[in-house]
Amino acid sequence: MSIDILSSIALSHGQTRWLMNCLDLSDGDEGAFNSYMKFLRRNGVPFSKGETPGGPGTNVSYDYYHLMELALALTLHRQAILKRDVVGLLVSMRKELRPLFQRAWLESDRDHGERVPVKIGTGNTFKASGLWLDLGLNYSEVGYLSTTEPKLLNAEEAIRLFCTLNRQSYFRDPIRISDLAKRVVELVPDAPKLRRGPK
Repeated sequence: MSIDILSSIALSHGQTRWLMNCLDLSDGDEGAFNSYMKFLRRNGVPFSKGETPGGPGTNVSYDYYHLMELALALTLHRQAILKRDVVGLLVSMRKELRPLFQRAWLESDRDHGERVPVKIGTGNTFKASGLWLDLGLNYSEVGYLSTTEPKLLNAEEAIRLFCTLNRQSYFRDPIRISDLAKRVVELVPDAPKLRRGPK
């Protein structure tokens, strides 16, 4: 896997909507989905200041990191993270998350994400690979969202967390970020050529 593939990615807003639909992140309601994407854009997700051209009627281009941040935002939304918290979380963690998005692609089946033998109880050993993004998300009784520093877990670490975490604390599950990264990169070449319009 080459980082050059990531640097060549550039999708329009319409192509990005198509991609998110292919990732099954739109919930089937196109109007609500488009409205939520616009809400995210207005509040700094997935573009930081200076990453988009100014003024109405201008087109934007989504690179790999924008696509991954948007996909993560939509995934968190499906985990019932409130939209204001999704924005606050991703904007504040952007510098930490972008290198992890890169590693999610580069190390999806090697280095930290390589296949590892896993054995649960007295069952047979099997091999698992990939990387999970753990944000340690948890809502307190008063509605405050707590989090930890974002980190990547390999298959063994993720399985251990799934099996030992105290579910009564309502922690959100880690996200299999390597699979998300692979799907994004695989789908980009198939993005339809759509007429660009003001977004």
